[in-house]
Amino acid sequence: MPLIILIVGTIPGYFAAWFALSQGSSWLMALLVLSGVGTLCTLILAMLIASAPRGPRGPRAMPVAVPAR
Repeated sequence: MPLIILIVGTIPGYFAAWFALSQGSSWLMALLVLSGVGTLCTLILAMLIASAPRGPRGPRAMPVAVPAR
């Protein structure tokens, strides 16, 4: 799973680096964009996956009405 997160998370970085190069940026600037955007997107993706619920949810108990005294 961590390898998948790294691969998928860096894809927007490659698109951003390609866009930077197509606009006439240097290779160094494209690498900085790739590492920055890739790192940011990987962290966001990892946080979203970590906050997802895990496993099946058990049946919930029906609320029981307590008679008033």
